[in-house]
Amino acid sequence: MINCRNCIERLYPYLDRELSEAELAEVQEHLNRCPPCAKHFEYEAGMLRFIGDCGRSVRAPEGLLQKILAHRQAAID
Repeated sequence: MINCRNCIERLYPYLDRELSEAELAEVQEHLNRCPPCAKHFEYEAGMLRFIGDCGRSVRAPEGLLQKILAHRQAAID
């Protein structure tokens, strides 16, 4: 069993699914038993979703995209 500190240290690897199956199960078991940690994880997961949604809703101007692609192609050639 892990404690709250160990659980919080695994927050982002857990949310990013970078832990082994055994570690994921340990964290999930702790979250099932510990409402404060579960609430913290839910908050952080919500923030990551919000940030991701914001990033997908904003698009660079077409002229900028074309300049970036041209610069990238010039670097490859």
